[in-house]
Amino acid sequence: MRTVLNWLGLLVVLLVAAGIIMHELHQRARTSDHRIDARLELRRIERQLTLQSELLRRRQAERAYPLTIDPTWFPDGAPLNPMLDLDRPWMEIASVDERFLLHPIDRVATTSETAMYWYNPYLGIVRSRVPQGFDDHDAIACYNDVNDVDVSSLTGEIRHLALTEAR
Repeated sequence: MRTVLNWLGLLVVLLVAAGIIMHELHQRARTSDHRIDARLELRRIERQLTLQSELLRRRQAERAYPLTIDPTWFPDGAPLNPMLDLDRPWMEIASVDERFLLHPIDRVATTSETAMYWYNPYLGIVRSRVPQGFDDHDAIACYNDVNDVDVSSLTGEIRHLALTEAR
């Protein structure tokens, strides 16, 4: 009887471990799918921005990029960041003080007021933010993957890049 109970106990432990492993694998696959979808949505914005910039250049030579990105440019609906909740602003426009920044000051969407995307109309750059909940290393990797960039921190070199680009 004791042997049967030991085997049943071992079976229960193995089943619980298998369930945890399967859940983790499912979460990783879902996260990977969300990253791919986020990258595709960002590319959709960038393509439309390129088109609108060309149209703008033809109308008025002094401005290279539109001041905003209009959701109505997208007949199928504005691109959404699948990694973030939908109950947040869609696009943040960089201020004049941020005109030389290559990346938003807040690359991680830490609050529900943080927009899904950040657009710098002075440089024509759009960036997708990543969700909170990663450790710093994973958040940097996710940000780099989705935005096709190579930053080494979430905040460290932002001002330095701005000053370097301004010169």
